[in-house]
Amino acid sequence: MLQPNPLYTFFAERLSSTPHQRWRGIGFRSVVPRYANARDMISGVGAFRGGGRWNTPGIHAVYASLEPGLSVNEAMRVVFSDRGFSVGDIRPRLVAGLRCQLNAVIDLSTDSAVPPWLGLGELLSEDWNTANTNGRESCSQAFGRAVSEGSEALLVPSARRAGVNLVIYPKSLRPGSIFEIERQEELPP
Repeated sequence: MLQPNPLYTFFAERLSSTPHQRWRGIGFRSVVPRYANARDMISGVGAFRGGGRWNTPGIHAVYASLEPGLSVNEAMRVVFSDRGFSVGDIRPRLVAGLRCQLNAVIDLSTDSAVPPWLGLGELLSEDWNTANTNGRESCSQAFGRAVSEGSEALLVPSARRAGVNLVIYPKSLRPGSIFEIERQEELPP
């Protein structure tokens, strides 16, 4: 278990007075064939097990992007940068659209949407993997944990290139929200 980041309380307090946004649209998810099924693709179990920039291990999170190419860039970054693999380790991937109608989203996708108390640039540039390796929850993960406890999702700029990512916390979905795979009947069982 990671040592909790002391900024969590600050983030939780600030987020409690931050208005939620509704968001409707398509997010794109890139997965390896093993997880290209309706159950695994939107469960958040992979991030639950290994963590990510916006969640610690133990929190279900589904990482998606607002454009299909960005979803692949983000997924390949994990393979190459974070896990130390080489180009020869590239495996097939499937990109699917996720139809979302979310009612409680923290939107940080534009500069004007970022509250003055949040150092978003620092969260995006932070090496969360090293923090985890050293037994600590990163600042970005503490922020994501606070988001997951009061919101359904986070819209945030990519740390890799221009574009916006959508992090959905499936265990935090509210009644009336929709989060499903487009044309999921075409996926393998």
